[in-house]
Amino acid sequence: MKKIALVIAMVALYVHSAMAQVDRIEISASYGFAPATGIIKDMYEIETDDLKFNSFDDAEKWGAITANVNLRLTEKFALGLSYTFSQLSQDAGYQIKDVTIATFSNQELSYNSLMLNIKKAWMSTRFVTVYSRISGGVTFIKIKGDDDILPYEESKKYVAFQVSPIGVEVGNNLAVFLEGGFGTMGILQGGVRLRL
Repeated sequence: MKKIALVIAMVALYVHSAMAQVDRIEISASYGFAPATGIIKDMYEIETDDLKFNSFDDAEKWGAITANVNLRLTEKFALGLSYTFSQLSQDAGYQIKDVTIATFSNQELSYNSLMLNIKKAWMSTRFVTVYSRISGGVTFIKIKGDDDILPYEESKKYVAFQVSPIGVEVGNNLAVFLEGGFGTMGILQGGVRLRL
């Protein structure tokens, strides 16, 4: 309970500080291609004593949708919070004693990630900014199997991260951006940023 109260107090302090410096707030929304959640799902398995479920065939993959709020601490540094959502569905199979028997269900995996991020501007002109970003936090994964014989639902947590060595914003108070990196937000993400 003390940890939850501490997190709430930190968020309230962050919001209060941001509201006191309204011109320093940045809000952005983006879509990222090929997020690391596709790799995380490859590490995922359900195991019992005699039964092991393995993923086989990706039916549908989403990219990552991200909403981000940054507080510009200086002209070059910003600190922020981000929320990222991605989802995929896949056919899954089961094994008994390492022998594949049959596909058994369609799995739906949804990923909800919360991260803190630091953004550093390397070069800034009136309309173009080149920057880097690093983010870290937690991904909450919900897995559902829709098999009639053995339906299941499970939740897991993994580390969320994003390392983006290069990003380019074009615009002033309203800007578009393109960012390259690797992690929960995707290998290549593009979006819109509004500076208040």
